[in-house]
Amino acid sequence: EAATGQRAFAGESQASLIAAILEHEPRPLTELKPMSPPALEHVVQRCLAKDPEKRWQSSRDVVQELEWIATAGSQAGTPVPLAPRRRARERLAWILGGAAAAAAIAAVAALLWTRHQPAPALARFSITAPPGQALVTDGPNAAVSPDGRHLVFLASDSTGARRLWTRPLDSFLTRPLAGTENAFLPFWSPDSRYIAFFADGRLKKVPLGGGAVQIICEAPSGRGGTWGRSGVIVFAPLTTGPLLQVPADGGNPVVVARPDSARGETGLRFPCFLPDGRHFLYVGLPRRPGGFDVHLGALGSGERGRVMSAGSAPVFAEPGCLLFLHAGRLAAQRFDRLRRQPVGDIVPLGDPAPESYYEGAPLLSPPAGGVLAQIAAVLPNTELAWLDRAGHRVGTVPLPPGRYEMPTPSPDGRRAAVTRLTSSTNGDLWIVDLQRAVATRATFDGSAAQGTPPVWSPDGSRIAFQCNPAGPYDIHQVLASGTGRPEPLVQSRVGLKVPADWTPDGRYLVFSQNDEATGWDLWLMPLEGERRPVPLVRSPFDEITGTISPDGRWLAFDSNETGQSEIYVCAFPEPGEKHRVTTSGGVSAHWSEDGRELIVWTGGSPVIPGNGPVLAVPVETTRSFRSGTPQVLFTPRQDIAGILATRDHRRFLAAVPVEGTTPPNITVVMNWRAALKR
Repeated sequence: EAATGQRAFAGESQASLIAAILEHEPRPLTELKPMSPPALEHVVQRCLAKDPEKRWQSSRDVVQELEWIATAGSQAGTPVPLAPRRRARERLAWILGGAAAAAAIAAVAALLWTRHQPAPALARFSITAPPGQALVTDGPNAAVSPDGRHLVFLASDSTGARRLWTRPLDSFLTRPLAGTENAFLPFWSPDSRYIAFFADGRLKKVPLGGGAVQIICEAPSGRGGTWGRSGVIVFAPLTTGPLLQVPADGGNPVVVARPDSARGETGLRFPCFLPDGRHFLYVGLPRRPGGFDVHLGALGSGERGRVMSAGSAPVFAEPGCLLFLHAGRLAAQRFDRLRRQPVGDIVPLGDPAPESYYEGAPLLSPPAGGVLAQIAAVLPNTELAWLDRAGHRVGTVPLPPGRYEMPTPSPDGRRAAVTRLTSSTNGDLWIVDLQRAVATRATFDGSAAQGTPPVWSPDGSRIAFQCNPAGPYDIHQVLASGTGRPEPLVQSRVGLKVPADWTPDGRYLVFSQNDEATGWDLWLMPLEGERRPVPLVRSPFDEITGTISPDGRWLAFDSNETGQSEIYVCAFPEPGEKHRVTTSGGVSAHWSEDGRELIVWTGGSPVIPGNGPVLAVPVETTRSFRSGTPQVLFTPRQDIAGILATRDHRRFLAAVPVEGTTPPNITVVMNWRAALKR
């Protein structure tokens, strides 16, 4: 610019400027200023080379080259004058070249001066939930804006209603975003003006400053999205299946990457654009022994290639590295943008990994402007508490300190199966004697799934639970005595399978699994003979939980056919007419032992009974099915780690944080790159 009066690249907007840099070469100096010295042209071209390996490798190299040009005269590439008339032109050329060299040397000197200044210090601070709200502690539900100035996160109120909140990082003011109820997995537009999110079976977006929420397209069970600078969003619409791309202003999604059935892949999820705005990384399910396969995809191309294995979906972060889960902690690895491959050693950053109930989810959003934000990884210890039908605590089971989740009382109410975390990502099944407060370990490999309650057999002798010792989430059973090894009940290449209930005679297991074409469906597995599962409830909508009435004649299940999850009842074993039980939401149900009441959970997710209001619904099942008006019993606290009722529905067993523990928070790290130099 100093030599020619023109910039190397031009654009009417930041996006068009970036596109020009990536897609075009700058005009030669000799074309813009014909008398420019060839040696100076050489210096400038090498400075602007798109391949980092072809550029000058240090500022000192540039300084020496410019000094040589200034002293070498005609040896620097300008021909010896053959006629006096050329001397004036040559003199003018050298004046221009000298001016450009002086400007370049000044810029290099400024760069060298900057390099000798102290690097910004690593700094951390915490953000807690707004008053009256509880932070949703799932890792991918907090995201820092690309300009590094704002944070968006998910919080729920005392009724269990969840919505997005934003906070400028230079302010203490947080505010909710209207219209984002039921939101999850938010991600930003490249210009930091919009926030995209999943809610109510759709992909939506909302302006940062608030305003009308726009529906982009359908996304029944979103599993991550990324917004490219070309105005295209790549996202996973379902728990299994392909990645789609859609214009950020709305339109018809099209497939951009499909699972590789030859490799046994069942689903693709959690994409992340690279800086070129065309290529993106994503993970494939199921998890393999070495971690998730991470692949590279590209817009407008069937290009696909495996780049690495990682414990989570990676995110790209300047100055050119990937952040992902490694050995239970957040780690970084340098990323070669030219070859689009990780290179060099994996550098542990020292931070424990946050927890996520989304398989393969990234630990955090892409850092921006030196700012990294992640949900605090260390979740508080919990204790098992007895609650009455009004939600008041009436007793505690005094167990050793630990993180207990998903307590499930046995049919006789004397024991409970719980998942106890051994790390933020691993857990084992334990059997608790509720009368003696003694816990016995039932599994030992850390593969028991988090966030899915175990299911007792009718006679209390066995427990079915979800685990992933070999990759896909299968269903195993273990003896309630704690003896013996877990035995597979449902195994297949389907990535996700969840136990739901046993039939009263103990001969069949009800479970759900996901399908690319129909979403979640309910299946029935015979536990005798050939053990070939048969579909129980299969529709274009999601049916995830199912429970059989004590007389074995009725099936209560959830379905999102209305746009939100509700509870229905139909005849069993041959499904007949459907009866809708709830009208304002319901994610799972539980029969009383006399079959005269359904307890309905309205918060959390279908496989994680949680923090929404708990309803009691009177029902009649003698001749035909009839249900009464749902009545609210209580609303559990927002930081609960699972709750289920005893068979008589007189009490509830809940996993609640131990009093006095630090509430969950979001850790914001300023100048996080300093951690790479430690």
